[in-house]
This record gives sequence, structure tokens and C-alpha cells, in this order.
Amino acid sequence: MKWRGKAIGGSLGSIFGPTGALVGAAAGHLFVDRKGEAPKKERERVLVLTAGALYQLALTNKKFSRSEDLTLKLILEHANIALGKPLTIYDLPFLIDQSTHIPQCITRLARITRPYPELASLAATWFWRMAVCNGPVSPTSLAMINDFVGASGLSHEQAMQAAFVYYRGAATNTNENRQQACSTLGVAYDANEEQIKQSFRTLSLKFHPDKHTALDPDIRQLTADKFTQIKDAYETLNGSAPLHGDWYSHAPQAPQTIPATPGTVVICFICKRQQQLPDDPAQVHCPYCQALLAFERPLAEHLIAQEHV
Repeated sequence: MKWRGKAIGGSLGSIFGPTGALVGAAAGHLFVDRKGEAPKKERERVLVLTAGALYQLALTNKKFSRSEDLTLKLILEHANIALGKPLTIYDLPFLIDQSTHIPQCITRLARITRPYPELASLAATWFWRMAVCNGPVSPTSLAMINDFVGASGLSHEQAMQAAFVYYRGAATNTNENRQQACSTLGVAYDANEEQIKQSFRTLSLKFHPDKHTALDPDIRQLTADKFTQIKDAYETLNGSAPLHGDWYSHAPQAPQTIPATPGTVVICFICKRQQQLPDDPAQVHCPYCQALLAFERPLAEHLIAQEHV
């Protein structure tokens, strides 16, 4: 890899942490070092489609909040650096307006990044940051990100690596799992949040164990099993699987883990900014880079170990 590509990756890493340095270096290599520098228009096109895709993700909740606006602008700054700064910082605010009128941005971006798996992985991390910045990930956002993963050719392992820092359900977020969950609830693969909730309510009432107390024990067991399947399917589509076990965060003064308890002061694993944990540490994200602030102990230790690699 030539030094120019490494410099771009280093710039990304300085903003995004050790994970950004690794992927950013790869993006710099692909767009700057490989076969000469990619045309500026091509890199601008990637930025425009990225802006449009992020905007489409933000609109899955039918509004564009201030936190989503700030997150989108910050991600575009990172993307501009990763692509060799084809635009100035003064051009970036106009990207959103330019991109909102472009249809199918996610599909088109996936098509462009497919030959560059490292860049597709980086784009997936941007999508996760946008998806979690304003609360729980919606089923529609999950479906859109899964569509990008499939169209860009990312493997399940690559998709998990892009997601696990931001989304607790990364291990179960696959097209196969979504298809199975949709089949269980009797909804289309691209069903929206309201359709999923309505189907869940209807089936829950139909198969709830309390509705079948007078039936034969074997029949009661079948309905109870069906009710569990319905509940699990809804949690898969809604990203709301229950969390169990102990959680650990990054100590503020040393490269070590500490128990994630409410009120504890910690630093973000990615951007290293200091935060105070709220009442539910397992669910909170860093307000600056959207990374989760607590993980299971082995994963938390792994993230800290990566700081010194």
C-alpha cells in the first residue's frame, strides 16, 4: 500500500478510532493507490449516494430529527476523508439537498461498492451509526441495511464486523433470520414497523397460553410453543431481544474494563470521549460516534486489546 492511501486511512482513524484506521486505510488504498486515483466525479458520486442512503435510513421513522441531521453531517465528513476529500467541507452541507431527489440510493451505492469489500464494510458502519443514533433500530432500517449487505456482496462475518460495535443484535441480523421471522408472523419481507406490530398483536392474542387453559395438555403445549416462536420472531424483527448477563465498559484512566453500572464514568471504546452511564448501560450509545458503551466482558477486552495492535 502506498503512503498516500495510508495517510487517508490515518486521517479517518484519527476521527473514528482504531477500527476506522484499519478500514479507512483499506478505503484509501482502493480509491487512491489501486490503478491510480479514481476520478473525482466517481468519488463525488459515492458521496452523493452515501448522503442519500443515510437520509433514506433517517426517514424510516417518518421524520428527520436534529440528532440524525448532526450524525449525517459527521458521517459525511468521515466519508469525504475516506474517499480522498473530493469535496471541501463547505460543499458537504449541499450534499443532503442534492441527494434527497435520487431514488434507490442504497441499492445504487451497493452496486458501486461491490468490487471494493472494504469500502462496502465501511459504508455499512455508516448505516448502523445512522440507524441507532435516534433510538432503537426499526425493522425497516434493519431490512434496508440487510438489502445493502446482500447487494454489496458482504459476507455474514463482514456484516457482523460492521455492526457489532453499534447494534446488540448483530449476530442474528441476517437475511435468513429475517425471512424466517417474517414467515412466522405471516408478513412480507419488506413489511414496515406497523404491519409487523399488528401481526404480532393478532397472533399473540390467538396463541397466548391463557386462551387455551381448558384444552388438552398436549394442545396447550403446542400453542405455548407457537406463542414463543411468535415472540422470538417479533424480537428478531424489532431488534429487541432481551439482554442477560454482566456488562463491561472502558475505564476512563486505564486500558482495562470496569463493570458497567449506572452512574459510572467511562470512555467510549471508539472515540474515547468520556460519558456517564445511565440507568440501562447495556442499551446506551455514545452520542458522538453512536458506538455502544458496554459489552460482554470478552468483547470489551478484545476492543481494548485492539487499541495496542
